[in-house]
Amino acid sequence: MDVRYNSTRAGAITVDAAEEAVDEYLEDVELERTVKFSNDEPYWVPTRVEG
Repeated sequence: MDVRYNSTRAGAITVDAAEEAVDEYLEDVELERTVKFSNDEPYWVPTRVEG
């Protein structure tokens, strides 16, 4: 998950913190784990849940 702050520095959050934020503020969104790049690095992408 790309995290942007209103400052000149970059930042990141843990997957647990991202999941908590998604659960609290976005009713129809979940984080979907996907693998990117050649070193199989995992990413969690916000995805709208159809329901």
